Amino acid sequence: MKERNQAFRIVKLFGKAVAVAICLGVSVSHAQTVTVSGSDQNITTNPMATPAINFLSNNGAFINSSISITGVITTSAANQGWVTVGAGRSVIFDSQIGTSTNPLAAAQAFGSSFSRFNQMVYAQTFRFAGDYSTAEFYGGLSGNLDMNNTAGTVNFADAQNLTGNVSSTGGRNGILNIRGTSTVSGTVSGLNRLNAGADGKTATFSGSIDTGTLNLSGNGTINLNGGLTGNLDMYSYDGTVNLADGQNLTGNISSSFGRNGTLNVLGTSTVSGTVAGLNTINAGANGKTATFSSSFDTSSLNLSGTGTINLNGGLIGNLDMNNKGGTVNLAAGQNLTGNVSSTGGTNSILSFLGSSTVSGSVSDIFQVYAQGGAGSTVAFSGTVTADQVRLADSGTVRFGQTVTTNRIEFHNGRPGTVILADGADLLGNSSGILGRNSTLTLEGSSTVNGNIGDAGIDPFGQINAGANGKIAIFTGVVVADSVNLNGSGTVALNSGLTGNLNGQNNAGTIVLGDAQTISGTVSNTSNASLRYAGTGTVTSTSGTWSTIEAGADSKT
Repeated sequence: MKERNQAFRIVKLFGKAVAVAICLGVSVSHAQTVTVSGSDQNITTNPMATPAINFLSNNGAFINSSISITGVITTSAANQGWVTVGAGRSVIFDSQIGTSTNPLAAAQAFGSSFSRFNQMVYAQTFRFAGDYSTAEFYGGLSGNLDMNNTAGTVNFADAQNLTGNVSSTGGRNGILNIRGTSTVSGTVSGLNRLNAGADGKTATFSGSIDTGTLNLSGNGTINLNGGLTGNLDMYSYDGTVNLADGQNLTGNISSSFGRNGTLNVLGTSTVSGTVAGLNTINAGANGKTATFSSSFDTSSLNLSGTGTINLNGGLIGNLDMNNKGGTVNLAAGQNLTGNVSSTGGTNSILSFLGSSTVSGSVSDIFQVYAQGGAGSTVAFSGTVTADQVRLADSGTVRFGQTVTTNRIEFHNGRPGTVILADGADLLGNSSGILGRNSTLTLEGSSTVNGNIGDAGIDPFGQINAGANGKIAIFTGVVVADSVNLNGSGTVALNSGLTGNLNGQNNAGTIVLGDAQTISGTVSNTSNASLRYAGTGTVTSTSGTWSTIEAGADSKT
């Protein structure tokens, strides 16, 4: 039975005027294959045949009733024919559409419609042509997906793939939901929202993604093999997002409704936006560089290899070097609010490119490396344990609490400064403190273990100690240009001094260890006191002392 419809609306599809909802062609409602040849066909009932629709020309089949199409849909030539779901209709396609060698030109759905494809769809393009439509793919799509600037939704069932590109012609719009383990092989661009990473599932995006927001939809995994332009929201799920080597994330990272989720930066990448609310970030793979351009808030940042992490916007959270031997660079003017550790062994370098503050403790790393120039200060509020502390330029490193290190080195004679706050000790120090032209300042009571300077080779620069009412103790040999008494406190030289002593006219006290010597010029000590702990020698004295307290068998 055939009947001619009268009501119609004309739109353009692929440059050709066609009818929407009720077409100008022939309505087919009987149980036989609908053959599309030379004119459009309007379908109102299930053809109940196989194939259900067969395209012999590049015309359209318009489904203007809410029905199921049980048979396959075929075409005699590649990229020929299109199937359209009419506005407000609900249509289920139970069988395959097109083939890999002969795909349809297009499948499309008009506004407020629902389409469900239970088998594979082969079409050059699937597109929406009106707002508030939904399409569900239970057999996958081989072809491109165009949201066409409509507020539509496309759902891909578990284990179904999209082999093609995703776009939105005319403007950013639409939602794509990946509900299970799927691969999107092409690029994704122009979407409002992309949801993936369902519980226990893995969504892989092989090409680049440009979307308003990529949302983690469960405790699963998202693989970004082509990078992401857009925001990433972990949505409080304990899932994982992997950013492939050589790919970037241009947008902000957050976790709405609660801190959770893991981001793995697998190679050399840049994250350009802010990072907030994550549980864990792993970066710095072997030989690779991960750069975070903006502020960074995570429970834990973990070094994953021998590579480099650049923190250009600072870090709020803990940093674990993981005994990997990599490097973390903190940009000038940026701070680290958290603790630094190295699980499994002393390794890796924490590098500062300018002024920074570290609010927590630093433990078991190989090297603290301050690269800032004059006027820059790296300030540690907590304890520091590192094999080495190195200053590459003329900046300052200030330790607010005890620092334990085997070596402090001022590179190439640069005039840098190390400051120990009141109550902060310098422990370990088995290889000493080396730095011609450099300065060590003790702001209060501190103990410095180990030797300072190298006699005859590389004497240290200036040492300032003896603040009012404080006690500075040097347990090792001190070889320095000058030790300066800074106030009315006490400076104990337990292993003597090779170098000059300047009392700076302060009423402090110098205590010389038993059998030790001060070998150098002593000046400006008329208000100061010298106390011998036992036998001692002061040579080349050019000044006078306020008082001298000699120990047994002492000599001056």
